[in-house]
Amino acid sequence: MHVAPARLIALDGTNQLAIAGQPVPVIPSVLVIDADNQPVGGITVTFSAESGAGSVTVPGAVTNARGIATPGSWTLGDTFGTKLLTATATGLPAVIFSARAIAPDGGITAFSVADPAGDTLAPGASGFPRARDVIAARGDFRRDSLIITLTFAGPVGPVSAGGPAATGGYLELDIDNDANTGPRPRSSAFGASANLGVDYEINLFSATASTVNVEALSGGAAVTVPATFTGNTLVIRIPLSAL
Repeated sequence: MHVAPARLIALDGTNQLAIAGQPVPVIPSVLVIDADNQPVGGITVTFSAESGAGSVTVPGAVTNARGIATPGSWTLGDTFGTKLLTATATGLPAVIFSARAIAPDGGITAFSVADPAGDTLAPGASGFPRARDVIAARGDFRRDSLIITLTFAGPVGPVSAGGPAATGGYLELDIDNDANTGPRPRSSAFGASANLGVDYEINLFSATASTVNVEALSGGAAVTVPATFTGNTLVIRIPLSAL
């Protein structure tokens, strides 16, 4: 006797946290039941990852005698953020699994550059002092954050604290490496030729001893993120959810 399936239920593996590019720790699974809440075997379930969400090893699985089907494994794509996997069976509402892809605890280096000392703008006619000289910049993805470490040629501190270490300025980020998706960098006004489209701007003039503002230049309110001044360095932690 053929038993008609009535519901497709997410059984395990919803709302996970996993490393980008790696299999999720809990394999998603679904349960197919009939109108009497009894499991139904022999039902084909299709598992489909959205674009950029990775891949599964068994995209078309069949429920076993207990009414359960899995995609074998789900390996996330190599970008960060929320990824979705959809399970469907003919005639039944779909079930959606989600996993938030993060960086490993050890971190992934996004960029690491050195800059010659003494190449900042000279004092202007208006009497502003020479800009604070950045000699190294590094960015690391670590779990759910982008950690930016700036090393200066001398001691730095927030503008709000005053004194000779007070450091203002703007740190511009081209996240998508596309010069056409954001305005030209501020340095263009001073003759710099960097081929960048600025997506986000970190406003050091807004910094306190423990925070700094990050603004999306495509619109939206500025986000306040943690920042730490220590000696010659400034460390900024930007949650990936803010980018």
